[in-house]
Amino acid sequence: MAAFLKIKRHLDVAVISVDTYRIGAVDQLQHYADILNVPMGVAETAVDLAKARDQFKHYDVVLVDTIGKNFCTKSTSRIS
Repeated sequence: MAAFLKIKRHLDVAVISVDTYRIGAVDQLQHYADILNVPMGVAETAVDLAKARDQFKHYDVVLVDTIGKNFCTKSTSRIS
């Protein structure tokens, strides 16, 4: 999605990862962001997420990478 928006739509894109659960997730996304030359932030708490959103407020699109769990599942983690 980030590549499509940046390359095809010519939008300024930033990414934020809240997936600090999966081993290597942040590193993998950072590598992808580096390839695309887009900035990336990492949020472990709601405060971190708010700061990252504020940091990227001037971008056309801010994509948030989550842990990928179903929101309907009771065991879903919440950023606190």
